[in-house]
Amino acid sequence: MALAQGAKRAGYCIYETAGAPDIAKNVAEGNNPMEALIEIGMETPVSYLCNEQGMRGSLEWLEQVHASGARVYGQVFNRAQGLLLALDGVINVFDVRSPTYCKHRLEPLAQRIKSISEPSVRKAILDEYDATQGEGDPLTLQASYNFSNMWVMDSFEPDYEPVQENCIEAVAKAAELRPQEVLLDALLADDGHGVVWYPYQHGYAKRNYENVRLGMTHPLTVFGNADAGAHVAAFTDASCTTFTLSFWGRDRTRGPKIPIEELVKSQARDPARLYGWTDRGTIEVGMRADVNIIDFEKLRIHRPEVASDLPSGASRWIQKASGYVMTMCNGIVTFRDGEATGATPGRLIRNPSTEAKRAAGTALVVDKARLRALREGGRGTFDIQAGVDRSEFVAHMPVRQRYFSGPGGRELTVFLHLQGPISQAFYRAPGMNEHLASVREQNSQRQALQQGSKL
Repeated sequence: MALAQGAKRAGYCIYETAGAPDIAKNVAEGNNPMEALIEIGMETPVSYLCNEQGMRGSLEWLEQVHASGARVYGQVFNRAQGLLLALDGVINVFDVRSPTYCKHRLEPLAQRIKSISEPSVRKAILDEYDATQGEGDPLTLQASYNFSNMWVMDSFEPDYEPVQENCIEAVAKAAELRPQEVLLDALLADDGHGVVWYPYQHGYAKRNYENVRLGMTHPLTVFGNADAGAHVAAFTDASCTTFTLSFWGRDRTRGPKIPIEELVKSQARDPARLYGWTDRGTIEVGMRADVNIIDFEKLRIHRPEVASDLPSGASRWIQKASGYVMTMCNGIVTFRDGEATGATPGRLIRNPSTEAKRAAGTALVVDKARLRALREGGRGTFDIQAGVDRSEFVAHMPVRQRYFSGPGGRELTVFLHLQGPISQAFYRAPGMNEHLASVREQNSQRQALQQGSKL
């Protein structure tokens, strides 16, 4: 609430949060974690994440909340999020289930394909998958056991609403093969560039998108499935805007489509108005000429692919699209037939309300020099505002490790899920290196004890 009130004083804002899976169930049980959102919605607009599983209850709750005067909107996915599994990607379930595969994972892709395709090595990898419980990243480990939730992505146009009969488990059963064998062959396809999709359960639990459609077409929701840059090594949702038009407007076969004019409105006018931008979102005299000219019959998204183009040489998932004839930003052509023209007229979009306050001289001013000095001393923004000195505090949660090939083929260690004050996790905190060394030792001892208990 304090954040919402402060943001309101600073200017117009949208308070975004992840919501509970099933609002109606929580309310019925007397456990309503969303009460705070109603209070915040009285101060400033709120958008919260509505999961597919509890969509109907969430939409009913939204209607009741709006009737009370709170401006709370549902943020809905237009397709399920999910991990992308690939030999050339960061996430690969064979990493956590096969020691033999791990011996070859740092090899260049072409050599690795050759190595793991050798009959004795292939047999060892497949046998180890059954013989070991696995260890490593929890999410990857969980995925490694769930072949009923894996689908091979078509190389021409991926299917994001697949039927259960086409999952890895069902295909393997029909062919009388082990599921890991079908999975490995799928990843080896297309010269080792095969991709397998593992959707999160909260987005595809019902194995169809009917609840997703209900959320997308409700007047109190906004589209919000585009984690641009947040999870580039795990999946890509940058194609969701194109997918929305091609799938929901034209290609869906397992249920009703959505009229194209509604989809355009939902991706242009509606978010602009929610965020307070009144100069864009429609084609009218006096509005910004932000326009896409699309060949609708040719519009499609391609299968995701790995690109190793980040500054350090690290990889990320990208997903290309076809069918865009021309893209204009404020009347200037930036793309023609999918190729960049070199023009870069786009600018950072400022909060309209904040701009007005800045012009009137009433906007909040941040002392950046003092903020930087405090951060370098090991204190984060929240600590600063609360007047709390945490410079000697370090986190005490386990640190999970993941290994992958870095520049020059070196094996790197990345610490995931490090929990503790942001000021300690991301700034130079006294004692952090020593603490991490201690955590690694504790993890090693814990793993040794677990191995002993299994024997």
